[in-house]
Amino acid sequence: MRCPSCGFENPEGMKFCGKCATPLGLRCPQCGFENPVGFAFCGQCATALTDQTSTQPPQLFARLLQPRLGHTPTHLAEKILSSKADLEGERKQVTVLFADLKGSLELLADRDPIEEGLNVLAEALATAHQSGERYYKAELYRLKGELLLRMREGERERGGETAEECFQQALNITRRQQAKSLELRAAMSLSRLWQRQGKRAEARQLLAEIYSWFTEGFDTADLQEAKALLEELA
Repeated sequence: MRCPSCGFENPEGMKFCGKCATPLGLRCPQCGFENPVGFAFCGQCATALTDQTSTQPPQLFARLLQPRLGHTPTHLAEKILSSKADLEGERKQVTVLFADLKGSLELLADRDPIEEGLNVLAEALATAHQSGERYYKAELYRLKGELLLRMREGERERGGETAEECFQQALNITRRQQAKSLELRAAMSLSRLWQRQGKRAEARQLLAEIYSWFTEGFDTADLQEAKALLEELA
């Protein structure tokens, strides 16, 4: 089964990618067919895959976002609070938060999305610390850095951390975990920042090192974006 994140071809029957730990699919409760991540209905028998667990949104995600959705159109709020039935336990809760986080930040347009987004991320990171969830901490730090860059000059620090420090934190975590796909994302964020700071050589070296690790999956969005950024930095 091909990983949707890094492009690695995993043996049949795997639930997570052997290279980057991305979830690989949803098993249909009716026919047993392994569906790609993101499918709401089985591609073989049309059984609703979200019925495998409760259709109520995970408590963590609901607690973090529900108070902030008061002025969000109903159909958008439902999308933000939709559950991901293929994930389980505490990892399910933190992973669901991560999976929909970027979209939810964009949907809070009339509620000061940057400030609201930083508040959501702060709670998500605190929950990740408490639950012991480590895999998505890197991406949460990266998203925090991206939001800090949108703040006005002089306000680009939160919790004692600047955007660059958040990106560095994300890189350190992914390298310890050997999570190459998430390392690529963190490297792209830091490289863009260094590019704006005039540190083009450092930016290109950082991104080129992780990009050269990949041997397949070059049609995936992240690797295409990384290639385009490397060409800009050339």
